[in-house]
Order: sequence, then structure tokens, then C-alpha cells
Amino acid sequence: MPASTSSTQSKPEKSEEPKPKRAKVSSKPVARACDTCRRKRIRCDGEEGSGIPCPNCVVFKTECTYNVPLKKHGPPKGYVRLLEARIAKLESLLREDGHVITEEVGEPLDKDRIRNGNFPGKDDSEARRPKRFSSGSSSGSAEPGPSYESRSKNAEDDPENVSSDDEHFIATTLGPAVAGLSLDPPHRRYLGKSSGFSMIKSAIMLKAENTGTRPTCAFRSFREEFWRPQLWELPAHEIILPSYKYPDVDLMESLIRIYFDQLHYLAPCLHQQTFERKFRDGLHLSDRKFADIVLMVCAVASRYSDDERVYTTASDSSYSPQSAGWKWFTQVQAAPRSLVAPTTLEDLQLYNLLFIFVTGGQAPQVGWVIVGHALRLAQDIGAHKRKFHEDQRKLDSELWKRAFWCLIAHDRHMSAAIGRPCSIDAEEIEVDFPAECDDEYLEHPDSDGKFKQDSERPSKMVYFTHCLKMSLHTGNALRAIYTNRRYQALMGRNQQGWEQRILAEMDSASNQWFDTIPAHLRWVPTCGDPTFFKQSAFLYINYYQNQILVHRPFMASKNSALSLSCLAICTNAARCILNVADALRQRRESYPGTIVPTFTATMFLLLQAWGGKRLGISADPESAMADVHRGLRVLKHLEDRWTVAGALWDIIWELASITELPLPVPQKNCRSFKRPRRGSNLPT
Repeated sequence: MPASTSSTQSKPEKSEEPKPKRAKVSSKPVARACDTCRRKRIRCDGEEGSGIPCPNCVVFKTECTYNVPLKKHGPPKGYVRLLEARIAKLESLLREDGHVITEEVGEPLDKDRIRNGNFPGKDDSEARRPKRFSSGSSSGSAEPGPSYESRSKNAEDDPENVSSDDEHFIATTLGPAVAGLSLDPPHRRYLGKSSGFSMIKSAIMLKAENTGTRPTCAFRSFREEFWRPQLWELPAHEIILPSYKYPDVDLMESLIRIYFDQLHYLAPCLHQQTFERKFRDGLHLSDRKFADIVLMVCAVASRYSDDERVYTTASDSSYSPQSAGWKWFTQVQAAPRSLVAPTTLEDLQLYNLLFIFVTGGQAPQVGWVIVGHALRLAQDIGAHKRKFHEDQRKLDSELWKRAFWCLIAHDRHMSAAIGRPCSIDAEEIEVDFPAECDDEYLEHPDSDGKFKQDSERPSKMVYFTHCLKMSLHTGNALRAIYTNRRYQALMGRNQQGWEQRILAEMDSASNQWFDTIPAHLRWVPTCGDPTFFKQSAFLYINYYQNQILVHRPFMASKNSALSLSCLAICTNAARCILNVADALRQRRESYPGTIVPTFTATMFLLLQAWGGKRLGISADPESAMADVHRGLRVLKHLEDRWTVAGALWDIIWELASITELPLPVPQKNCRSFKRPRRGSNLPT
């Protein structure tokens, strides 16, 4: 700023006085404008106390008064905002170990420079960004996101953010005052615009307008007994570390490798480097929530291990492969949990792992309850809102997004599988998809604070983005087609051509999704990369499963052309599902997410073999039964570790046994046997 520089240099030439005296001489009171000039926002040349009206009041023929008190503006807004950001960041860092404060938030602010308009640069602002929400996870440091000023500007420019101003005010201004309601003041809870607390904003703004002060929520007369946990409430907040029985160290390390090698990038709710660092530090021996995650990682990975130590053995030393991992799952699900403690990142990660495990048992519908509960916990702290993630450190924000979106995908798939409504509508979700970067690139953002994937190799997270988009299509189909008729009437079901219109919309969205699948995720049965092979298989299975979900209800339409078209689409989709699932079986790959689509496809083709003639088509029973046999082979392959696969195999076999069509002979699954050799569970 050249002007200010020249002014500063010219002063010593006019006066030889030392700096302290010069500061005294320059402190001249600012001339005050009269009430009329202030109201009209014009220059006032009058002088208070002289008794002579100013020229403007003479022209307007008004009384020249100085009765309206001056508003106390306080320090510059820019300095206050940066100071608040610095304080919030410091308070967050005080709860962590091993951080150098000057490196995290920068050097102390220069008040005189800021008053002269010389604000810190963008990088300094980003370093002072507050972390308003505690993630409950010491997942490592990462570059902060946009500064307070840039977030405010973006919020004003984005119409979608305008509607959430009240929510942001509640979280930032009212939050400290009502934090006691959570019974854990350091943590925040999400309060929406319909909350009665939003009316406090009106009162605060009115008070600030009348007093000419900055809007604050400093309630000094609160009675402490109503805002702090009492002695009898404290036990409900305690998180006690149970006496867990962990696997042997070598087995635990083996199971962790299996999890991240075979399962992680199918449902990436964790971060490998963060998890392994905590595990090496022995955090699971002192931290209850991380201990739960470690045990559930072992439980989930046990279904892919041939080590007999993962099984639950009976008194006669016999065991069943279906018992893999249950000894660790039962410890976690039986441990007591606080119902009032605020939600942490580890909570959402744990519920993702619990969902994956229970959906392979005899009561997979429990997974719908688990994921629904987890999504309520996420909403409790506002994890479904954009501003929640803007207030997180970069890596923490990505991990929150991963855990939250995994729950959304699980919720959609399970809701479709058992015919129940989704736990949260898509319109309520403001969170962006996670970054398409592999785990190793999340710890080293570029100079702009963004994560950047190696250009020479496609990211394994690209699959997850496409999986999430398809899950949203599934949720839309459930709402538009499978909800009650009262809701469908609101969507225009009673209008002429409703069936064709809704199918056209669904098909268009699905086809657009299919056209965007990148080359490395296109279905190639001979793909050499095991991760991309499995990701491609599950994408295609979900795509064809969604086709059946959308078109199956219209097979009984009075419109014969529409009915036949939907039947042809479902038949092709069912066969494609079995083709992909059988390719997975032949390569000894297994995942519980393929069980329900395989059952759906097999049942559809079985029904087609029965009722093709009634629908007016020439069915080929032998061809259809060949596909049914293939679906049964896939379920037989999966039943060795996932109980639900065996139960669905029994259902199909029993229904098909009433016909004269050839079926495989059911084999009783023995509960007591020796340890099988690797690969011996392949069906013949």
C-alpha cells in the first residue's frame, strides 16, 4: 500500500519528537455528526455544543440535535474473526499431543497491522481455521480447508447455503450456550431450523440492534445445576474399556492384512495408514472405541481366513466355518455403551463394520436397524451437513465423509433387500462424495490443500463414487415405485402415462451412470488386478440388481408392450448377475453384498421357468433351470462362511422341488469336521 507507506515516512520530517509523544498528539477526537446528518448519511459541518445548527439542518429546517448515542463498534471485524479462529484452533490442539502450536496456527497476530488493513494472507487464514467439531479421532494432521472469510463468501454466493444460515448461526453462536444440553460441553450437537432454539437468534439480533453491539450469546445468569452433568448422571458418560480377549498377535496382524487387502476398498470406512499407526502404538489396549474397531476388523476378516483360530470350537474340539469371527463380534456387541455421549468418528466406523458382519448371519435384517441407528447418530452432530465437514481438518473431514457415505450405501442396499424405507432422504444430505484418492495420498495434500491421486494409476476410490451414485438411484426407485399409494399419488401416479414416465426417468439416470463407468472398472472376466476385478463385478451386479428393482413391478402392467419389455429387461439382468457372480465364484472371490442379488436373480429365473406360458411367451425351462443351477452353485460357495447364503439356497431348492425340473441334491452342512485345506470349499 504505497499511500500508507509515504504517509508514514513523511511524519519524521515534520517533527523530531519521539514516537510516544507523536502518538499523543495524533489522538484527536473525531467530529461527530448531528442526528439528522447521521440519519441521512451525509457530511455534517456542525460542531456539537456550539449551539449553532449545522448548514444541513438550516436547509432542511430541522432541529440540530446530538441525542442519539454513538454505537460502540469495537475492534475491526477482520481482527475479531481471525482471533476467534485462532482461539478455537488452540483449544482444539490443547486436547491433542505432539503438536507445535506455532506450526499449526502461525505466529501471533499483529493488531496494528490488521487495524491498518494489512490482513494476513490466504495461507495464514487457512492455518487459523477453527475446528468447531471434535472428531473424536487423532487420525493425524492434514492441511486445513478454506478460511473463515472464504467460507462466508462462498456461503453468500451459493443459493443452497443461504437456507442453512440459521442452522450455522445456531451451531456457531448458540452452540456454546446450549452445549450443556448435550451433557458434554466440549462437543456440539446439530440443531435444525425448526428447533425452538432458532428463535433465540431473533432475540439476540434484536438485542444487538437496540444496543449497537455485536451479536453474542453470553448468558451469565445460567444456573449451573441445570447445565452441567450431576453426580448421578456421570456414570452414563463413562466409557469403560472391557477386558477384551484379542486374537494372538500374529493372527491379529494377519487378519488386518486380509481386511485391507481384500475388503477395504469395497466399503472404505477406514484409513489404512491411520489404523495401522494406532495399532502399532497399542491404542487398542487403552482406547475403548479403537479396541472395538480392531476386534470388528478381525471379525470381518475372519471369514476370509483359513486359520482355524478364527473359529469357535466346541467342547469336543469341533468347529464350523460359519463361526468365523463370532468370538470377537460377541465381545463388542455385548459391551455396554453410553446413550448420551456425543457421536465420534470411531462410532460410525464401528457401525459400518458391525453391519458388514451381521448381514452374513442368520438375521441379516438386523443390519437395517444398525445402519439406521448409526445414521441417526451422524445426524445428531450434523455430519449430513456441509458446514460440519468445512469445520474439520482436511483428513478428518475425508474420514467422516467415508464413514457417513458407507452408511448411506448400506442403508439403500439393505432397504431394497428387505423392502423397508431408507433412514434418511437424499434431499437431507449436503455432504460431497469422498475424494477419489487412495489412502496413501490422503496424508500428503498438495500446496492448495487438496488431495491428489497419482496420475499413473486409477484411484481405487473411483469405484466407491460410482457405487454411491447407484445407491442413490436405488433410493430414488424405492421412493418412487415401492412406497404407499398415497405418496405415489403425490408423485403423479394417477396421471395417464405415469408408468412410462417413471420408467423413462429411471432408465435415463441408470444409463447415464453406466456410460460414465471408467475403463478400468468395465467388466472384463479375465481382469488381472484383483481389486479392480472385484470392484467391477460389484458395480455391474448392483447395476443389474437396480434394473430388476425398477422394472419388476411393471411386469404385471395392463399394457402388454410395457409388460413384455420389463420382462425382457429383468430376464437379461438376472442372467447378467449370475454370469458375474459365477465368475467371482470361479476365482474364489466372495463378498456378502452378492448374496441377495444372486438370490433375486435365481428366484426370478425359477419363476420364469414356471410361469412363462401364462405371460404369453415361449419360455425355455431347460435354459432357465441351467441358470438356476448356476445361482445355486454360487450360494453353495458362499454358505460355507455366510449363513444367510445357505438359508436362501434352502428356500430356492424347496420351491423348485415341487416341479419335475432337475435339481441338485441338498447336502447337510455338518457342524463338526476337520480343518479344510485351502481351496477345498470350491463347489464342483
